[in-house]
Order: sequence, then C-alpha cells, then structure tokens
Amino acid sequence: MITMISRYCLIIVVVMLVSASLYGQIHIIGSLADNRNKSVNANVLVCLSDSHGFAFPEYGAIDTLNAPEGQFRYVLGRPGIYFLCIRSGQLPSINIPLPVEVLSKDTMRLTIIIDSIPTVQALPPYQYVGELHSIHRRFHQMFIEGLKNDDIAHQEQKDPAKLNDSALRKYLYNIVINRSNHILIRRLAGNYLTIAIPTGRHSWKQLHTYKNAVIALLPETSYFWSMDGANGGYALKQLDTTEKHPDFALLRRIAHKNPVLSVRAYTNMDLLFFAQQHGKKRLLAEACSDYRKNYLHNPNLNNETRGFLNDIFARQCSDKKSIVVGKNVPEFSFNVHHSDVPVSSRSLHGKVYLLDFWTTGCGSCIREIPIIEELYHRYKAQGFTVISLNNEPAEIINAFRKNRYKMPWIHAKLTPQEWTQLQKAFETYSTFPNPILVGENGAILAAREGAMGNDLKKKLAEVFGGK
Repeated sequence: MITMISRYCLIIVVVMLVSASLYGQIHIIGSLADNRNKSVNANVLVCLSDSHGFAFPEYGAIDTLNAPEGQFRYVLGRPGIYFLCIRSGQLPSINIPLPVEVLSKDTMRLTIIIDSIPTVQALPPYQYVGELHSIHRRFHQMFIEGLKNDDIAHQEQKDPAKLNDSALRKYLYNIVINRSNHILIRRLAGNYLTIAIPTGRHSWKQLHTYKNAVIALLPETSYFWSMDGANGGYALKQLDTTEKHPDFALLRRIAHKNPVLSVRAYTNMDLLFFAQQHGKKRLLAEACSDYRKNYLHNPNLNNETRGFLNDIFARQCSDKKSIVVGKNVPEFSFNVHHSDVPVSSRSLHGKVYLLDFWTTGCGSCIREIPIIEELYHRYKAQGFTVISLNNEPAEIINAFRKNRYKMPWIHAKLTPQEWTQLQKAFETYSTFPNPILVGENGAILAAREGAMGNDLKKKLAEVFGGK
C-alpha cells in the first residue's frame, strides 16, 4: 500500500526522445523534482519484463541510473516491454510500464506525480501512458495482496482468505472491449485479464470466457507475450488447446515468430507438454526437433533458463523414457511416516496405487488433493491406495495435514539422497504435481496430466468398474 509521504506532491518529468537514427534508438531524458522544483535523489532502474515479469520488474533490471541531482539519461536500442522502476528512500516505489513494440520518430513527454496515489500525465498523442500506469497499479496492488495472503496461508498451513477480484475483472474487460482505447492500453488490460490473482476467486480456468477477446489483440509477434516473464501468456496458450479439435496454431506461431528468444523457447516447451497431453505424436516430434536445433545449447539463454528447459526436454524428448504408460514402474523402496514398515514396488504388487509427487507450495498440487481424497475413500475398500512423496520437513507436512487436508494415506519419509534418486528414476525434474497411477501388475496405467482430475476419475472408474 502506498502512503502519503508529505502534503506536497513530488513531480518527475521524463522526456523520451525517439531517435530518427538508423538503429531506432529511444533517448530517455528525465528529471526528478518536487513541486517546489527541488531535485530529488533516486535510482531509476530500466527493466525488461521477459525475465521476471510485471510483479517484480525490478528483478529484470538491465541498467541502473543514478540521479544524485535529479537528472538521468538512457538510450533504449531495441523494442520490448520495459518498466521504469523508481526507487528512493524519500519516495514510494513506482513501476511505470513502457511497452515499445515499434520504434518511431517522436518525442514523448511524461510528468509523473508521486502522491498517495501516483499519476502519470503525458502530452498528446501519448496520453495513453497515464492509463497504462493506472491499469498496472490497480492490478499489481491486488496481485501483491494475493501473494501476501497466499504466503501467510502457506506459513500457517491454512486455507487462504479469498480476494474478490470480480470488480477488477470487470474493469479490465471493459477496457479490452472498448475499441476507442489505444491498442497498447487494450493489450495491457487483456494480459492482466487472463492472469489469475493469487487467492483470488477467479482461477485461470475460469478466465476462458475472455479468451477470444484477448487473443484477437495479441499477434504472435507481440512483445506483450513477455509481459508475465518468459512464459507469459501461459493461461492463454493452454486455453487455446481446450477446443474440441486443438490444432495448437497459436502456440506454433508464437514459437516460430515471436521476437523474444526466451518467449519462443518457453512456448516450445509448452508445445512439448500439450502435444504429449493430447497425444499429438507428429507435433511432439516437431517440437523436440526444434528444441534440439534452436535451444538445447543456445548461449543466448541464461544458464538458469537453459538448465530448466533442458530438464524438460530430457523428460519429454528422450527415446529412453521410464515413465510411459504400459511400462513397469521403476523399482523403489523407502521408509514412511508413522510406520516402521518400508514401502516398495514389490510390497505394493497386487494393488492399484497412485504415486503423487507434490509440495505444499504448489497450487496445482493442492487443487488436486480433494479429488484424490474423494477417490481414495471411494476405492480404498477395493485395494486402492495413495503414496505421497514430498521432501519438505515433517513439521510442514504435518501442519498442512492438520489445518488443510487430512490426506489419510501413506506419506514417504525420504532422505535428500533418496529424493534426488526418486526424481531421477521417475523423471519428475522438480515439476509438480507429478502423479503416476500404477496397476496391480506393476504397469503404469496413467501419468502426469493423465493421472489428474477428470482423467484420473475416468481411469479408476475403468479399473474398478467391474469389481
């Protein structure tokens, strides 16, 4: 929450000069002052959204400008979704979105008034920048409130208080459908419209009603696909696969045509997931081939991103995968909580069981638990059981089971070495939830998305239907 710091406003004047040079550089000249024309010391971070997204844009800073006399200059040399992040001990933090999709010759004059509610004013034809800041500030404030709610609930292992984001959704949707709004205003509102607020009443699946209106605003070449970080627009991408005959056209266009390397790489990863989920063998082979060619050893991806994506690639594209429907489950043996008797693949032979890799901080895992509990109680008399695998401390898991869900089945008690070995054997690569359904004969019946939600219900009904 932003608080009043004085009775007078602080005014920051920014002049953006768009160069007519061959390289299309944007010159930013800014001055920071209060309404008495006194210079204000501050740091101005120039940030790109494609690393950490809109929530904490300062973590995506590509440069830091010191303004000891209230003056700063900077040159932008390429398009992208930028933020000016203003930080000072005297000022509330301010993040101003500056989407630059096309470089053009012009001068943009901005006046940023820092008050209890900061405002941004711009001379025509760039008055839309003020509205961009207003949209961001309103969405960001509720998003951060949701993160705090979620963090408190996680610490206390209780269900979080739900935020009513209905008014925010209506506000954003009205901006999107108003064709008189500047296209950048509509694109920003559209992006936020399909991002779920942590602990908000609207999950991303409930946002599918906005899909067509938003996708129509975002060509595959838009830099706005990086607004929520490298894998921005994930909800839209997944919603695009929920039609009766998904053709993945949107994802394929983004993967091949988006100008941001990390967006293309992560979209290719999404294609790997969705192609496998929907049984699209040709598309899976195509995505694996593209990944080998363009991303596997690409030095322009940072080490963290490349390492994560390479793990996904190894799981999805390897010719020697262990977790495949019809194959025998890898052998395992480990101790469990509240019992002196270890559990192993041999001791479970003759039972139908679900191995569920999860964590208490995984929202998707938690959404699956009520479904698993329902199925456990329905089929346990027929021999069905569940084994949950989690490497968090016992006190965290126990608090979760006491305050949120009982999860009245077997819980593995793993050493760090055992956890690492199991992740490797079961090809989880630290992605959760990661359920694997195993049949009486030890063969894998379903895995990953196929062992979740309605798919899990259908598979168990098929297994136990005749008993």
